[in-house]
Amino acid sequence: MSARNVRTVLVAVAVLVLGAGLARSQTPFAATNIGQRIRPDDARVIARGGWGMAVADTTHPGFKNQASLTYLRHVALRYTGYGERTTSTTASGERKTAEVYSPGIQVALPIVKTRLSFTAGFNMFGSTRWDTSEPAVWLVDGEEIKGDKVSTRQGTRFNVPLGVAWRPFGGFSFAGSVNLESGSVLEQYTELFAAGTGLSENILETRNLYEGTSYTLSALWVPFDRLHLGASWTPAYDLDVDRTAILSNVTVAARSTSQMRIADEYRAGLQLRLIRRWQIGADIQYMPMTEASLYAPWQEEAEDEYTLGVGLERLKARERRAGLRNLPLRLGANLHRWGYRFGGEPVDELTFSIGTGFALANDLGQLDMAFSYGVIGDLEKNGAESTVYRLGISLTGLEAWW
Repeated sequence: MSARNVRTVLVAVAVLVLGAGLARSQTPFAATNIGQRIRPDDARVIARGGWGMAVADTTHPGFKNQASLTYLRHVALRYTGYGERTTSTTASGERKTAEVYSPGIQVALPIVKTRLSFTAGFNMFGSTRWDTSEPAVWLVDGEEIKGDKVSTRQGTRFNVPLGVAWRPFGGFSFAGSVNLESGSVLEQYTELFAAGTGLSENILETRNLYEGTSYTLSALWVPFDRLHLGASWTPAYDLDVDRTAILSNVTVAARSTSQMRIADEYRAGLQLRLIRRWQIGADIQYMPMTEASLYAPWQEEAEDEYTLGVGLERLKARERRAGLRNLPLRLGANLHRWGYRFGGEPVDELTFSIGTGFALANDLGQLDMAFSYGVIGDLEKNGAESTVYRLGISLTGLEAWW
């Protein structure tokens, strides 16, 4: 990678990482259950509506399906981040929030060029961040005491995949990975009493730590240049849960251990090249969360999760004096049903996206951008509704191995 490319990558990564300090809150839907689904897809995939399971490219690799990494000729490093601005509406009013994520870092090394690759990374796929404060009145010895009830919930779930991709012959590629699953969620409930009452605040703090291991098998088939087909399967796996509850002014904490079982996850996708520079694609994802074994209050709200993404892409070109017509153009739509109910009803998220990208010097990498507009939930059905504007950036750097 050239020095100019390195500087470009470092500056953009720094902007995204430092921007994480702006994070304040998420949608109301993240305040309960397993949190808000975060997808570590890169900006190119997001702009196309989420399809990326059937990528087979040597200079613009796809990490969504690890089997596609068999086509690599260079070491590939990808960093993804995005920020979002949300307006959430509930019966109690409107709330505007901002959040910045750095959900994905992946690296892939071609052990045998276009045949065998190793990959590793970090993927954040679940997050919760929500604060509430409301006035309250308590009756103490027959006297009314005023104050506030404050609750906070924050945490993430993530994994670290270690995988190998192999193309034994022709257009058939296969991959397998071991995913180290981890995460934590902090929940804090505080009773704040008005000044002059002589009462100290009551705080109940609960910490949940998650640890486990999952496995993913994936495949890619390219029957001919214009058609690609991809699929993956992550079997159901167990998460060990270490739960600690601490009440203020109590020196001994209550601690318990348990286990949650996360449901299987299935993914599939296709990519079809049309005329000239145009191609279309679609991805589907499904998790039967009603078959999972979760924390009891969450289990009652479980809903089978699915995602459908479709999109259109115009590939980049290098025509002389073509200007903006040389840039890639991506359009897409994505429908996601969340893995739990809210207000007794399923939560649907509909997102529309558009994006483009710029090749780095000598085609040794890519800077991609995506802008999305989405609506989560329905005010009448769920009791809450959020509109979300997202801006995503991905940087892919390529370097010769030998």
